[in-house]
Amino acid sequence: MKRLVMICSLVFCASLLFTSAVTAKSKYKTRKNNSKKTVERTSYNTEKVFSLDCKDLDISQMLTMAARVAGINLIMSKDVQGKVEVNFDKVVPMTAIEAIAAANHLKVVEYSKKYKIYIVVRRSETILPLPTNSNSGKLLTIKFKDVDISNLFRVFAKAAKINILLTRSVRGKMFIELKNVPPMVAMNAIAAASHLKVNQFDKDSKIYIISRVGELLTRD
Repeated sequence: MKRLVMICSLVFCASLLFTSAVTAKSKYKTRKNNSKKTVERTSYNTEKVFSLDCKDLDISQMLTMAARVAGINLIMSKDVQGKVEVNFDKVVPMTAIEAIAAANHLKVVEYSKKYKIYIVVRRSETILPLPTNSNSGKLLTIKFKDVDISNLFRVFAKAAKINILLTRSVRGKMFIELKNVPPMVAMNAIAAASHLKVNQFDKDSKIYIISRVGELLTRD
């Protein structure tokens, strides 16, 4: 297995010596079957391409590789699991991400165009939009593997200089890489990918409660 991962890494590193490809079209065409769209596409474009030939590679690893080449911030929900076999030759990384997602009953959602954040979730999942007041704060660059979501919220809350309270529903682990993202944007993106919500409880005290989407919070 270690040998396989090493081979995959070497292939991927070699693929970074990519050549310029024809500029990707601003709108991707979707295949149709019986007049219905079969693949959900994003509007992100890139001129970069990469090649990769691997078997039994973790889906999260494959998506992370493609995201690095595309230069985007990709957050994956806990539903992104399993192995994948790929044989890509000079493929646009965003197209590769979408193809892998579609093949595994997942979808890619553009969460923040400004900060190039995309979230990979189950096809049936609904993502809450990014609140308009989340863009303040120092830009952060982080990389965590298999980290508790609760710890991520604590890191971002400290950076945003806010107080947070986590309900019992805040649990699970996540692999995440973010570059140049405000802490509140990062918190909301992680929440969205985990079917959670960041609720402002008291503006003066800067208290936020992280809870499940639809969970009723009262002050009585």
